[in-house]
Amino acid sequence: MGFAYDDVPFGTKSQQVTAVVTSASSTSPDGQADGGEAAPVEPEAVAALATVGDINQPEAERISALRMLTSLPDSTVVPVAISVLNEPGRSEALGAAAIEALSLQMMFGQSDHHAHQAVIDALHTALTDRDIAVRQSALRVLASHRDPALIAKLISSLDNSTVEDFSTLDAIRGLAVAGGAIKYAPSIRKYIATGDSDVRAAAIVALAPDVASLPAIEAVLADLSQPEIIRSAAIRSLATGNSAVTASLLKVVKNTQEPQNLREQAAEALAATVEARGAGLSEVQLNDLANELRKVDSTRLPAIDRALKVTEALSRTK
Repeated sequence: MGFAYDDVPFGTKSQQVTAVVTSASSTSPDGQADGGEAAPVEPEAVAALATVGDINQPEAERISALRMLTSLPDSTVVPVAISVLNEPGRSEALGAAAIEALSLQMMFGQSDHHAHQAVIDALHTALTDRDIAVRQSALRVLASHRDPALIAKLISSLDNSTVEDFSTLDAIRGLAVAGGAIKYAPSIRKYIATGDSDVRAAAIVALAPDVASLPAIEAVLADLSQPEIIRSAAIRSLATGNSAVTASLLKVVKNTQEPQNLREQAAEALAATVEARGAGLSEVQLNDLANELRKVDSTRLPAIDRALKVTEALSRTK
């Protein structure tokens, strides 16, 4: 079902931007804050803050200014960015830029606990924003910070069909970004075979690090009746796995009846796998792989030559 599309009530500005600018720039001539602590504030950031808070400024300038605030204190930037996010009638682009500013502050700000919690709360509210770009941005930021409340909602959306907080696609991708694909693999794994193509492809790619899902992913790749988008996802997933997947990829490469696009993807994935993890193969395995690679016409598959060169070099080290 995805995110809710209904409009949500907007809050009011927590403080006047002019007051915030004054506070942010109230330093003594020697660069010290009024309280005596060092407060290196860039004049450009203070000017940008004023631009952000002026609704009469062109939107493009406000969006650009939102990206210039990280040198200011969290307690200054966060309320202003949230205020922009909550502006009645603000555009999708401006809302997404406000979330980007909050994200940058979480990464590069001063770790103000109260400001951090305000950001988290604002991002959770933005998950039900009317604009899809805002919702998606909030989801990505919360997922990248592995927010426990978000993860619980994502799992609930996958495990309970009556819960419609997130679409299945968003829930799978969110868990992958949050680094929860292995821990929550049982909730994701069923979508390897069920759901629309986008959902299945997302599940297959998300489960790349899950060893228990490898047989199911290899089976999808081997099944010629599967849609090309699904088999392509399987190739991408296997390419990030271990060296044991070379046989599955090689089978696609060698089959001249396969779509050329899939053969090229499989060849690239095979070369990348050997380069990254081929050292884990034994001398016998490397020699067998090299013999099979020599049988393949690499005219339209240049990655095969690369894979063969690496395989032969690794074999000589054994």
